[in-house]
Parts: sequence; structure tokens; C-alpha cells
Amino acid sequence: MTKQSDPIPAVIFSGGAEIVSLALAHSLLSREIPLVVFSLGKPSLLKSLPGVIHHEQMDWPPRDPAATVGSIRNLLQSLSVGRPTFPWPAFATEDGGLRLLIENRSELSSYLQIGGSPQLKFGGLDKAELFRFLSNAGLDHLLAETQVLDNPDQLPSMFQRFSDTGLVVKPALKPLSMDLSTLGAKAIAVRSSRELEHQARRLQTAWPISNRWVAQPLLTAPPQGEAVWYGMRTSSGAMIGLTAYERWKYPPMGGSASWVETREVPGLQAMATEILNSLGFTGVAELAFLQDQNGNWRLIELNPRPWLQSALPETAGLPLLYLAYLDLAGLPCSLPDISPQYGIHWINMERLVLAAMTGAYGNPLKALWQAQQIIRLSHHIAVWSTPLPLVRRRWILRLLSQLSSRSG
Repeated sequence: MTKQSDPIPAVIFSGGAEIVSLALAHSLLSREIPLVVFSLGKPSLLKSLPGVIHHEQMDWPPRDPAATVGSIRNLLQSLSVGRPTFPWPAFATEDGGLRLLIENRSELSSYLQIGGSPQLKFGGLDKAELFRFLSNAGLDHLLAETQVLDNPDQLPSMFQRFSDTGLVVKPALKPLSMDLSTLGAKAIAVRSSRELEHQARRLQTAWPISNRWVAQPLLTAPPQGEAVWYGMRTSSGAMIGLTAYERWKYPPMGGSASWVETREVPGLQAMATEILNSLGFTGVAELAFLQDQNGNWRLIELNPRPWLQSALPETAGLPLLYLAYLDLAGLPCSLPDISPQYGIHWINMERLVLAAMTGAYGNPLKALWQAQQIIRLSHHIAVWSTPLPLVRRRWILRLLSQLSSRSG
């Protein structure tokens, strides 16, 4: 029989490098929250950790999504015996896993509490849908202008529209597989007419990734880097968060942050509040901003799930992931009256070294020296800072396996 005090399990759909999964696991397991882990395509770094009550390795991308969803329901039903009743809080660590949950929300809603925006079919994952909704809600003053491409032949006309700034083109909705190899990056940038023909060929090749693509002006970041807001909105509409700068990224254009520092960015909290309230959003989110030609911040992306640097807020004193768990579980979630620490550094060490070698951050040798200093002074190193047992050894074995497969 379930005890009144039995904690409600959290369900993690874990994919990619699993840096996000480790942040989730550490936050929840340290508070004795049991975990169910669905590993997308490969054994998870979380497998067999104390507190993981079940690890299920899934074929990814699913050959038959409907059958996969049925298997998820059946497994959860079998795990529920003697445990708290459904729905259980669910966290996806990649867009592909979250897309599977959102597209099958009606079939899974009795078992999993997913969060996101009820106003949007894809919960915020589809950039075309997201920016159209926010524009219709009267929030153009907060947004990067966003145009939708329905076919790749529209790129030249879009370039003419954004000729003053150049433009960046991104898939509106990433595929379940998260395979962007035909694109070679997360986005295509066209800065001048000389680049247009080459980038048009790239877009033509990569077009099958998404049914629609979005074009935005090529905005700029201040010397500190792209500004981000990390936070959450509860089901009752309360909000909490902090701001940071993505100091280095890899790849430098359209890549993932390799060095992030918490810093106060005036105005971003108010902008995030207006955006998430308009969406009726529930759960954790990352909002990314760049500056227009007048120095005004403009939203370029919303990440409606735990993001790569999810360990950073907790390191800075703000337990966002645990608070999101409480709210999704329907438990009392009183947002703490705390001031997060600024000047806290998070790094992804492997990507930091690669970023230094690109030359985008100055002379590569000098950048490598700077990277060494950043590593020494950082407060959290992705994967390497985790106290979870066996994880670092599994991470090293995974890296060695990847290097071996590439050399072979």
C-alpha cells in the first residue's frame, strides 16, 4: 500500500550528451525523489544509480511512435503498483523527446504531467508557431522579427528583406531524431550577397529537416555574450528566475554555450514575465536574447524544457528543477524569497577547449590559456562536477568510444 509520505517519482526522457539529465538527477535524487529514466537510443549515464527505480532503453528515433507511446504507458502502469497515483512529473532533456510527449499529450496525460504552453500545439518547440502567437498577442516590441519560409526558394527574397542586418535561418521544428547533420549547425547565417548562393545550396540540402523554416535578422551580442533568462512559471502564475551571459559558444555561430556566467541583465526578468504570462506557460524555460541595431534586447528563442546549463541556477542558489518538480507534481510550491548569486561560472570543458581552438575568441593559443584559467575558476564543470557515482567513469568511456568510432 502507498504511504502518505511516499515521494512522487519523476520521469526523465534522457537524450543527447545527458548533461541536462545529470543536472536533473542530482537536483532530484539529492532530495530523495525517485526517478524513472527513459534513455533515448543509448544506455543512460543515470543507469543503475541509487534512486533510479527503472531504466528503459528506447530505440530512437522511434520506428512507430504510436507503439512507443503505448509501451511507455504500459511500463508506467506496471511501475505504479504500490506508488503514488498518476500523473507523475515528466522532464525531457532534448527537443526530440519533448516533441514525442507533446504530440502524444492526450494519450499520456493520465500518466505524465508535461508542462509547457497550452496555447501552442507544440508547446513552444515550433518557432514559427511561437513567434506568430506572441506577435498576435501584441509583443512585437520584445521579439526579433520572424518570417516563415515555406520552401527554400524564398531565401533570396528573405535576404532582401533583412539586407540591412543579414539574416539567420533555422528549422521551425526539429525532428524527433534531432539529426541536424545535413545542416552542419543549428542555423544558417547569410551576412552578404556573396554568401547567398552558397547558403542557398546548404538550405536546399538541409530542407527536409523541417516542414517550415524561420528567418530572423542577424542580431548582435554585446562583448559579454548572448543574454539568457533561466527560470520557471508555476501553474498559479508565479515566476522566479535569474539572468546570465553566454560568454563563449561552440560552434561560435549557432552553437551551444560552453561558458556561461550569471550576471544581472536589466529588463530581462520583466520581458520573460510578459512572454511566459502571455503563453500561460508552466515549468522551466530558457529565453535567449540578442540586441537589435538600437541596443534593445529581442527574444530569439524559447527553450520550453530543462536546458544545457540547468545546473547553473542551482549552483547560484536557485533550485529551479526541484521547484518545477513540486509544481508539476501538484505539491505545495512556494517560491523562495532569495536573491541568486551573480558571478557564478558554468562550463562545458570539452566544448570550451574546442571553442578556444576556433579562433573566434582571439589567437587560439591565447584562448587556450584563457580557457585554462576559466576552468580553474569555474563553479560548475558539466559532468565532472557531479557527485553521482560512476558517472565520470561512464562519461570517459563514452568519450573514448566516440573517438574510436570517428578514427575508425
